[in-house]
Amino acid sequence: MSTKIYNAFKFKKGLSDLMPFLKKAREDIEKDTIGYYRSIRNADKGGKVRDLIELFKKARDVNSFEFNIESSIVILFHDTGIYMIFYFPGHFGRNDGGYFKKWEEWIEDFHYQNQGDKPEDISEEEWGYREGVWDDLIGYGEPISRTGLIWEINNNEFEIASSILKN
Repeated sequence: MSTKIYNAFKFKKGLSDLMPFLKKAREDIEKDTIGYYRSIRNADKGGKVRDLIELFKKARDVNSFEFNIESSIVILFHDTGIYMIFYFPGHFGRNDGGYFKKWEEWIEDFHYQNQGDKPEDISEEEWGYREGVWDDLIGYGEPISRTGLIWEINNNEFEIASSILKN
């Protein structure tokens, strides 16, 4: 079985700093989600985004790539620290780490995958260490949502969708 853990980070600070970071991440991601979809809405000539938002307002359940505002952070605790995996819409630069630079003070890259070569900028020792940590944290067979805590980012999708529609 291959392991692919993208958008994964090690928390660089202590437990007392975790809640302030999570609140900041929620604030940033909600703001950026609203801004992103507003820019699409404003450029949307055919009304497709507005139609999706209206559908969302009626059904309150739209799980499409075109209008996905569900976001969360899984927080995992290990003897060596606190680790996080971010789940949110792909428009935030998924898999390249660029979006996460705004939080460099709090988190550092800790992704891992074993279906290909390791990145050139990570030593063999570090790569092996990451493999061991992720094996301990998620192992095989358990859904990741059962091995850590889930911090919901956009937990009021209706309010966010309404904000996107505002001018």
